[in-house]
Amino acid sequence: AVYMVSRLGVNNFTDYLIRLGFLSLESQRGSLGTGIALGNAEVSLFELVQAFSVFPRGGKYLDLSYRKKEKSERIIGTTVMEPYTAAIICSILSDRSSRWLGFGRGSAFRTDFPVMFKTGTANQFQDIWALGATPDYAAGVWMGNFSGETVIGRTGSSIPASIVREVLSLVR
Repeated sequence: AVYMVSRLGVNNFTDYLIRLGFLSLESQRGSLGTGIALGNAEVSLFELVQAFSVFPRGGKYLDLSYRKKEKSERIIGTTVMEPYTAAIICSILSDRSSRWLGFGRGSAFRTDFPVMFKTGTANQFQDIWALGATPDYAAGVWMGNFSGETVIGRTGSSIPASIVREVLSLVR
């Protein structure tokens, strides 16, 4: 990922992320390096969820809504990614068998409906988070300490992932 960003150029990659809704990157523009590929820029959970929802929507960017859209409402998005590219990423992040090694078969990601997940931890595990999305819904959970102290001393992304799974199960 770092190699790819170095080839694309940090500014070009940053411009793309801004088109995906990461508006907080505007103010960080001068201090960003290739580490942006690994997540070393500060972004909000809202921005992560909004960008993550592009994949199961076939590359279409939509502003997030906190209410369920009525079926009669026409939802028009802006294409920010080729549908095929979005489908490949969605397929990778939806592959249940790929999660078994790290999280086990009975993991927090087990659902009876198709959903894609992504989790993460920050340095020293002061942040743990999870994202989940279907074509209709996206959810994200962050857990951490504002003081920067370690959350639980180990990767604990299955904890926020369990919450994301439950939220998506309730709204679908």
